[in-house]
Amino acid sequence: MSDRRARVEGAVARLAELLARTAAGVEKKRAFTCAGCDAHCCKVGRNGMLVTRLEAEAIVARLREDPALRPRVAELARRVSDTVRRHGLRAADATGAQTYTCPFLDEHNRCAIHGRGQPLGCITFMPMRGGGCDQHVPEFETALDAMARLNDEVYGPNGWRPMLIPVAVERALAAEVRDSRPGSRSRTGRSSRRRRPGSSRSSSCTRSRRRRSRSRRR
Repeated sequence: MSDRRARVEGAVARLAELLARTAAGVEKKRAFTCAGCDAHCCKVGRNGMLVTRLEAEAIVARLREDPALRPRVAELARRVSDTVRRHGLRAADATGAQTYTCPFLDEHNRCAIHGRGQPLGCITFMPMRGGGCDQHVPEFETALDAMARLNDEVYGPNGWRPMLIPVAVERALAAEVRDSRPGSRSRTGRSSRRRRPGSSRSSSCTRSRRRRSRSRRR
């Protein structure tokens, strides 16, 4: 294992603890369940979710380590790449303006990576009192700052930027293969202005006035 891969895996473990605490806090404030929902927020037209490099690495780790998902790694990797091509997704999209159907949404409108590996923006986008779904900003903001510091530790302040989930995961899968090669060396990403990762989702079931999510950073 390369030094870089060891640093990434250590940071992913710390990120998992952070996201688990956040999920536990948010779950107590959930107004109702997502059972029976047709997952508007995860589909093209509404879903512009952005994630950090470490969140993408956490998704890849979940695919590799979960006994239920491990046999499907090749299939899900193809779905990720197909999503990038089908929707013409670009790494340069820093706003979540491009939308897509999440490749981890299954045929029953359930998230294949729900729980461990699920991004912060997804965890904190939840059913709210008042009849609809929105970003739960307090928990999102608190966890976001800690997550940004973790990314800075691993990649440097200018070595990462949030990307659309399929783009970020496709890159994380490629990095994993690259790092497994003998003599692999760490690569630093190009400097860029960062925006907040997270959700640019909207939900058609919202009956109250929707607050625009403050969830973009690059």
